[in-house]
Amino acid sequence: MSNRLAFIQGAAHISIQNPLSDEWFDAPLRYHQLLVPTIDPKFSDYLPPLVSRRMCNLIRRAVITSRVALNEAHIEVPDAIISGTGLGCIGNTEKFLNAINENGEEMLPPSYFMQSTHNVLSSSIAIDLKCHCYNNTFVHRGTSFEQALYDTTLILNQESIHNVLVGGFDEMTSKYFELMAKAGYWKRVEEGFDEEQPCFAGEVAASFVVSDKKTPQTTCCIEGIKLLYKPSVATFNKTINQLLAKSGHTPADVELLLTGINGNVKNDTVYRQLGLSLFDANICNTYKDLFGESFTAPAMGLYALSRCYAKKTVPPYWHSKNSSFGEKGKVSLILNHWNGKSCSIILLSGC
Repeated sequence: MSNRLAFIQGAAHISIQNPLSDEWFDAPLRYHQLLVPTIDPKFSDYLPPLVSRRMCNLIRRAVITSRVALNEAHIEVPDAIISGTGLGCIGNTEKFLNAINENGEEMLPPSYFMQSTHNVLSSSIAIDLKCHCYNNTFVHRGTSFEQALYDTTLILNQESIHNVLVGGFDEMTSKYFELMAKAGYWKRVEEGFDEEQPCFAGEVAASFVVSDKKTPQTTCCIEGIKLLYKPSVATFNKTINQLLAKSGHTPADVELLLTGINGNVKNDTVYRQLGLSLFDANICNTYKDLFGESFTAPAMGLYALSRCYAKKTVPPYWHSKNSSFGEKGKVSLILNHWNGKSCSIILLSGC
């Protein structure tokens, strides 16, 4: 990305932790099952019944987190809306396909079809906010959110766009969970499943307001994003060093590192091969044991770090180099990969 920085002004989440709150920070909910559904807020507190009934749960979550994030940033309508999703409204897709099968392609419910496409997430948010500006959705499986965030940093260089509403949204149905289980995503004990740090599926709805200028609402700064495909160990480590050097830092300056380690041996081995050799093991932390694994799980990693900067400290179960985390210039990294192929690096700093 360019040298121009991007600033996080507001953030909100609805996930497998208590929604629209930071209770996870001091008292996180812990799970031991392999599929964990989202804890939804009372939708009627945010959406009129006639509006809510036309939306599936994922769209409701996207709309509500967007409203809350904008309210925190003191912005009514953003200059752009960008979403990242791996599956889109997969629940509606399944319902539509089941209806085709059961009804012989006759008398099909149109709402399931209209709300089964991936771009319905960004468009539904835009309709709710009456926003007629730039609108885009990225569908790149395990790096969908990072692609959306990268696009956010690019378009903030345009003079007409000063703030962007960006989010990561995914749901997990039991059917799709079963398919992924057959592919080896959710490892059980006899397959290398770690009871202390289990690999389990979660759901994500996280929204952020990112702008081109620092304001009183700013929590942290996005200093850089890098996306790599099938990098070697040398290339990955070199990229981390280059990204840090561009902002005047070295690996020794990193105060906290978040990785996508999730308890699946096959997944976690990649992190130990890529990147971790550059850092002190005492600053390496995980977030998927709190929020679960999903295509857009890195959105929850970014949310968690942004709250650490806002609070100027880290959760008691995480480790950083000092207790004054979040001060100006303090840097942190988020490392993620999908299937060992698509890798992402996000650099944040206090401001």
